[in-house]
Amino acid sequence: MPHINRLVLNFPGFETTTAVHQIERLTAGGMKTADLWNFELSAGKTDENGQSHKTVTNFDSSGEGWTANTRYVQFSWSDIIGRYENTPYPQSLFFHFPKYLSFILDGSVRKYAKASRRYWGFTIYPMLLMILFSVLSGGLMYWLLSGFDLHWILIAIPAFVLFLVLCKYPGDRFYINLSVNDWAFARDM
Repeated sequence: MPHINRLVLNFPGFETTTAVHQIERLTAGGMKTADLWNFELSAGKTDENGQSHKTVTNFDSSGEGWTANTRYVQFSWSDIIGRYENTPYPQSLFFHFPKYLSFILDGSVRKYAKASRRYWGFTIYPMLLMILFSVLSGGLMYWLLSGFDLHWILIAIPAFVLFLVLCKYPGDRFYINLSVNDWAFARDM
């Protein structure tokens, strides 16, 4: 019967979840997978060692004709992610959008399109929504205020304010700010 020893180092995505919660979530998913694929899985006690940046758990698994021991180290950078996510709006948009935009300007997005259409879509998603919101804001303010013979700046200012409102509500529901913060984090990394 083959036996495998593994060491897994897992770094999370852009989320403020603690390492302990990540382990709990992955353990629950592992248990469901074990039931689905008819193998045994048991998780040892999670060892935090008083650290908030990583936890360690040992998993034992076995199936028909195999066994495996996995030492699973879950890292957390929720303190770093929190700095991006806790910047108040609209300051976060003003501060993080140029970092996101740099991926477009330096040609990275074009390379993403060649490598993976799905990842390319993920990359341009916030930009497309922001373009849509700017067109809606500008069009609505022009329609409402153009009859008053105002200087263009007096139409642009409320259009920009409406744009900011749309980027927040419903923007948060469509993950615009989360996406822009994620891209800023990626640029900084």
